[in-house]
Amino acid sequence: PGIRQLISIPAGLARMNFARFSFFTGLGAGLWIIILAAVGAFLGVKSGDMDYVELVEKGKVMISENYLWVILFLVVFCAGYFLIQHRVMSSAKKE
Repeated sequence: PGIRQLISIPAGLARMNFARFSFFTGLGAGLWIIILAAVGAFLGVKSGDMDYVELVEKGKVMISENYLWVILFLVVFCAGYFLIQHRVMSSAKKE
């Protein structure tokens, strides 16, 4: 959020192909929607009939029990992102 709205400015300045821009924008938005819907469905099933206070307390416990996995996921995700970005940018320089 926030960045996706501004990404069209540098894409336009760089004269990026409109079809390619549209494809990757749609792909990114679609993946983001799928991820958010899956997380929402998962948390909706897990929360059941809890009230707000109980939900917050369970969330704190869940995060404290799994924070290492969350950090590991974030590190792997960021490393993968930067690796892919480096490969794409280096192949773009060769063209």
